[in-house]
Amino acid sequence: MSSTNAEQIPANHSNPAVEVRQFCATEQLDLGATWLVACSGGCDSTALAYLLHEVLCEHGGTLHLAYLDHALRGTAAAEAERSAVEKISLSLGVGLHVEELQPGQLRSDAARRGIGLEAAARDVRYRFLYRTALRVGARYVATGHHADDQAETVLMRLMRGSGPRGLAGIPALRPVCDDSGALRYTVVRPVLGLPRASLRRFCVSSGLDWVEDRSNDAADYQRNAVRHSIMPTLYAFDRGISGLISRSAVKIGESQQALETLARRLVAWHVDNDELSTAAADFFTQPVALRRVALYQALELMRTRGIYRKTTSVPARFFEPLAAAELPWDASAATAMVLRGHGLQVWLDDNRVCIAADVVRYTKKGYLVACAVQAAGGVTSSVVVECGSSSVILRTSELLPPVLVRSRRPGDTIELQVGQKSLKKVFNEYELRHDCRSAVAVVEDTAGVAAVLVPDRTRANLFRIGVEPLDRPTAAVTRVEWKGDRFFEKFA
Repeated sequence: MSSTNAEQIPANHSNPAVEVRQFCATEQLDLGATWLVACSGGCDSTALAYLLHEVLCEHGGTLHLAYLDHALRGTAAAEAERSAVEKISLSLGVGLHVEELQPGQLRSDAARRGIGLEAAARDVRYRFLYRTALRVGARYVATGHHADDQAETVLMRLMRGSGPRGLAGIPALRPVCDDSGALRYTVVRPVLGLPRASLRRFCVSSGLDWVEDRSNDAADYQRNAVRHSIMPTLYAFDRGISGLISRSAVKIGESQQALETLARRLVAWHVDNDELSTAAADFFTQPVALRRVALYQALELMRTRGIYRKTTSVPARFFEPLAAAELPWDASAATAMVLRGHGLQVWLDDNRVCIAADVVRYTKKGYLVACAVQAAGGVTSSVVVECGSSSVILRTSELLPPVLVRSRRPGDTIELQVGQKSLKKVFNEYELRHDCRSAVAVVEDTAGVAAVLVPDRTRANLFRIGVEPLDRPTAAVTRVEWKGDRFFEKFA
């Protein structure tokens, strides 16, 4: 199904084939390597698949397609998309890799993590591409982002008050590393400099069909509101506005790169286990703009080393109190916590600016404390959880990672010798006041609630069948202190 009259196509469009070749030459990409294209069956990814296939065939490269069904639309729409992608795969004679989400899975994940549906969809999509790229040995993962996408992204970030880092827009290349920091592949966007209309014209002139994503017409997504309400007004002033905004993004990106080069030279981060630090004097003598960049560089270093695993972006306003501050601490103070949130903690200690992953993470359903337990008997062999005067020691071999210590939630249950029991019923039996229940610590693993700690009432602690507390910790131990929701609220 194609739609050729949805928008007027200007006659002075760029030549997509020339643009793709020029992009690959400029970025010195290996056209003899294995490439994976994220394909939805829409116009943009359809054009990209055919354009890249032509170039790769000339240089002995290999192309694969990847399609993820987000299960957000009806069965008919999903079947049309998949059929379109299968048709492209057959036409080009290339491999196709497909995964399907369960209905409601994405919305549930977004609600659980307290993020928007678009952000959740992006995360699950890139995780799918990561798995697929490793499976096929892809050196590049190509997406169909174009100049109109770039313009919309820059406008959305401008409305959020972003700085140069955000206003640089969608990067043309983005390296993807594993937890050890090793490069696995590079995300590339060969048609980022082309307007949507050029890709549509290419499909029409080549006789290619595509499917329309009807969610693009919905006004409940911010990007679609920008696309259908703001961009048409800007196009009325200049038909080439998307290209102009994209060029501005490139210039801003170049300025950002210059700042990053200076920041790396002037602010050196020292890595000590899972903590980064730099001399406070070196940090605070730099201009505010360089401090901001240096803090984000520390964040990226933490990500490449697997210290910080969150994929969502950290807003600039989080770092701003430190980036814009004068020397804000009394040098005689041993430790002064400065910032905490977004899974990070930044503090000043012994004349150094320190940054590390924070164990505390806030969700709409309470607070979470992540334990450093990756596998039974792996990183640590026991976990000590402290809750008020109550303290328990759990053997990691009896837990199924990931392991969390969190707030209690409505509907929580635990499997006891007498059978499954709700925590609400337990607390009623204990006659525990409602204002005290927010201080209760719930230890949870993949199998569910493993233990419940009631502050200052050690005998009231509960343990799941098969989980027996130890009398003393083993040599390799993780300690987690739970201070209750009220303590963590100021850091959320």
